[in-house]
Amino acid sequence: MIPTIAPPRSVTQPTPFLTRVVDLVGLAMTLLVLAALLVPGEGNLPGRPGMALLVVTFVPGWAALRVVRAPMTPLSVLGAFALSVSLAMLASLITVAWLSWQWQVLAIVWMLATASALGVAILRPPDEELTDVEALEGGWAVARPYWRDEADAVDIDPANDPLLWLLTIAGALITGASLAAADPGDIDGYGLLSALPQWYFVGLAMLLLALFGQLRTGGHRGHVAAVVNLGLLIVALHGAPGFVESAPRFPVAWLHAGFADHIAYEGELYPQLDARFSWAGFFSGVAFVERVADTDDVFWLLRFAPVVVNAVAALAVFALARAVGTSTGRSIAAATIFVFANWIGQDYFAPQAVGFVLVTTVLATVLTYFGDAPDGNGRVARWVGVPQQAPLALTKRSGTLLYAACLFVCTAVVASHQLSPPMLVAMLAALALLGRIRTKMLGAIVGLGFVLWLSHAAETYWVGHLNDLLNQFGDVGSVINSNVSERARPGSPARELVVRCRLLLVFTIWLAGVCAIVEQRRRRALDPALAAMFFSPFVVLGMQSYGGEVLMRVALFTLPAASILIARVQMPVRLASRARLPAALAVIPVIALSIVAPLFVLARFGNESYEQVTPNDRAVVDDMYDLVPDGSRVYVVNRSTLMYADRLREVQFRDLSSDPVTADQMLADAERDGDVFVLVTEGQEGYRHEVQGAEPGWLASFASQLMATGSYRVVSQRGPSVLLERTGGAG
Repeated sequence: MIPTIAPPRSVTQPTPFLTRVVDLVGLAMTLLVLAALLVPGEGNLPGRPGMALLVVTFVPGWAALRVVRAPMTPLSVLGAFALSVSLAMLASLITVAWLSWQWQVLAIVWMLATASALGVAILRPPDEELTDVEALEGGWAVARPYWRDEADAVDIDPANDPLLWLLTIAGALITGASLAAADPGDIDGYGLLSALPQWYFVGLAMLLLALFGQLRTGGHRGHVAAVVNLGLLIVALHGAPGFVESAPRFPVAWLHAGFADHIAYEGELYPQLDARFSWAGFFSGVAFVERVADTDDVFWLLRFAPVVVNAVAALAVFALARAVGTSTGRSIAAATIFVFANWIGQDYFAPQAVGFVLVTTVLATVLTYFGDAPDGNGRVARWVGVPQQAPLALTKRSGTLLYAACLFVCTAVVASHQLSPPMLVAMLAALALLGRIRTKMLGAIVGLGFVLWLSHAAETYWVGHLNDLLNQFGDVGSVINSNVSERARPGSPARELVVRCRLLLVFTIWLAGVCAIVEQRRRRALDPALAAMFFSPFVVLGMQSYGGEVLMRVALFTLPAASILIARVQMPVRLASRARLPAALAVIPVIALSIVAPLFVLARFGNESYEQVTPNDRAVVDDMYDLVPDGSRVYVVNRSTLMYADRLREVQFRDLSSDPVTADQMLADAERDGDVFVLVTEGQEGYRHEVQGAEPGWLASFASQLMATGSYRVVSQRGPSVLLERTGGAG
C-alpha cells in the first residue's frame, strides 16, 4: 500500500455536503450556547448539556481544522476531538489555577472564537479552496494523503448487501432485547455474565458475521456498513451495564465526578485530598463542561462514557492502522479486535481514558505526516523490516502547524495523567530509534515536560512520597509481583476465575501479537512502527508498580499495536484460498471473536458484585450527604463505595477495620475529635466476599455487632446498606 499525493487538479472541488452540514450545525450549536450564556436569568435551553458537550469537546478543533483547510478524513475528525479536549483541559486548568476560575469569561471567548472560525470557513468563496498542488507549494494547508488499497479491499460480492443488512438488523434487535431482559438482581460473583441471557451472544455473533461479511464485500459501501456494525457492537459490549444496571457503574467514576464538581462550584484545586488533583487537566475540563452545560453535577456523563471512549479509541486505532499502511478493511478489522480485547477497564469516566485516546491520536498523526523509512540496507531493515509506504510530502508551514498541534496535545496529556506521558515518551523514543519518524526530538520534549510538571506542578504529590516513588525503580520483579501475585491472591472461586480469565486474555493477545510479528517478518511485511509500539510500553514496568495497576496499563497501551498486527496476518487468506472457500475469510474471525465475547464479559464486568452502584447504596449515600454535618468523618471498611462524590471539604472518609471489636475501638478514639459515622454498603460487602474471602452476610453481621454495643444509632438504612452514627452511650 503506497500513499501518494493526488495528481494535480486544475479545477477546485466544492466543500463536501457532509462537511458543510457539520459546519452549519456546529455554528448553530455554538451560537445557541453563547446566547444561553448571555441571556439574563436561568438561560434555559432545551438540550443544552448535549450541545455544551459537543461545543467544548469537538466543535473548536473542527473549526480550527476547517480554517487551515485541513482535509476531512477520519484522522481529521479524531484530531478535532483531540484539539478540542486538549484546549478545554489546558484553558480551564489555567483559569482555575491562576485566574480565579473566571469560567464565564473563558466560555464567552470560547464561543465567540469558535463561531468566528466556523463563519470564516462557511463564508469562504469556493475559488479560495486550495488544490493539492497549491497546498504543496505554500500556505498553511495540509495536503491530503491518498492511499491505494490492497487487493482484498475491492468489491467482491455486492449482491449479498441486502442480506447482510438484514443480519445487522436482526443482530441489533436480538442484542437489544437481551439487554432489556437482563435482571441486575442476577449479578453475582461472575458479574454481568450471570445476568445476560445466552441469546445476547447470539446477537453479537450475528453482528460480527454482518461486519466481516461487509468487509469481504469491500468498497466504500461495504466499509461504511462494517463501521455501522462496529458501532452497534461497541454499544452492545461496552454499554451493557448502562442498559442493565439502575445507576452508572464504578465508584471511582463517581469520585472523579465529585472532583470535577468541586472545581466547577468551588473554583479551586484540592491536591491535599488526592494526588490526582496534581494532574487536574481532565477534572478542570469536565468542570468547564459542567458550568457551560448549566447542570448541578456531571453524573449524566457517567453511564455511557465507556461507549464514547471506546468509539473514539476505535477510530484512533483505525487511524493508526492506516498510518502504517494497512488497508481500510483490515484497519476496520483491527478496530474490531481492539473493541473485543479491551477488557482492561480503563475506559470509564477517568483521565487515563482520555489520555489513552490522546496518546494514540498523537502516534497516528506523527506516523501519518512525519513518518520516515529506515535505511533499506541498515540493521533495522534487516532485523525488523521496512514500512510499505513512502513518507508523505509536507510543506514547511504545514509541517510546523502539525508539529505544534502534536505538542499542544502532548501538553494536555502531561497535565492530565501520571502514567500516560511515560508511555507516550517510550513509544516516540522507540519510533525515533528505529528511524520510523522524522520528529526525533518530540519524545524528548514530552519527557522533559513531564519531569518539569512532576517537579513543580505536582510538588504536593511527591513531597513526602519520594521514597515510595523511587523504591521500585528498576525492580521489575517487585513490580510484576505487586501486579500479578497480589491480584491473584485467593478470594472467592468466582473471583479466581475472573482473574484467570483476565490473565488469559492478556497473555493470549501478547502471544498473538508476537506470532503476528514473526509471520509478517517472514513475509518481509512487518512495519517497524508496530514492533516499536508493541514492545516499548513494557519499559514502564521498570519504573513503578502504580498501585498494582501498571501491568494493566501496559496491556492497554500495547493493545492498539497488537490489534493491528493480528489484523494484518495473512494466514486466514491463505487457508481460505487453499480450501477454495472464500466465505471462510469472513467466518474465521467471526468464530474467534464469538469465542472471545463471553470471556470479555467475564473479564470486563466480572467485578460487578462490588463495582455496580446499587439503588440501596446510592440512596444511603445521598442521605449521608444530606444529613451529616460539616467536618464529619465517615469510616468505611473498604473503598468499594461512593466516596467524595459531593462536599469534598466538609465530609472526610477514613479506613476502618473489618473486625467489629477493633472497629469500635477505632471509632471510640476518633469520636473525641468530632462527629463520627460508619457507612456500610452492598459494594463493600461484595468486595469483602469476592476479593477478601469473607462469608456471605458479613454486612448484616458487622452492622448488628456494632449496634449491639449501644454506642450507635441508625441514621439511614436502605435495604442492607446502612449509615450509623457513633453516639457514645453504653460503649
